[in-house]
Amino acid sequence: MARRGGAAALLALALLLAALARQAAFAGAPRGRAPPSARAPDAAAASARRYRSIQSPEAAGLLETGEWAYLDVRRPDEQQAVGVPELPEYGAGLHTVTSHVVPWEEWLPQVESTFPDKGQKLIVGCAAGVRSKAAAQVLEGAGYTSVLELDDGYNGWRASGLPARMP
Repeated sequence: MARRGGAAALLALALLLAALARQAAFAGAPRGRAPPSARAPDAAAASARRYRSIQSPEAAGLLETGEWAYLDVRRPDEQQAVGVPELPEYGAGLHTVTSHVVPWEEWLPQVESTFPDKGQKLIVGCAAGVRSKAAAQVLEGAGYTSVLELDDGYNGWRASGLPARMP
């Protein structure tokens, strides 16, 4: 009887290990058309990443210095519907290069033509901080060295009471 209980425990352990292996294999599977640099990072990649996620009040303070540019990856119709951050006129400005509408291979050259200096300080934002993370990873993979990502997105910007305007 004890032998049958031990066999059942071994079978349960084997099934658990198989399920974990399937889950790990699925987690590493490619997603959509984004390149490997735009996929969700594993633990080692997350610790090696250079970009940092920040909240809207910190982003507003950095943009006030005039050294940082705001790269909005939302679609123009999203901007028209709810607005854009209002930035100081003396700064590096607000630039729109919509992501997730074209493949990353087409998006990146558009960004590179807007920001040929890969040392340009960039804050990447979207509506809620999802698309901006993927865009920041792509920028980092392309050699941009000063990339911050707006974790709470434009929604957080507005919720924080920061200045906004209609485009």
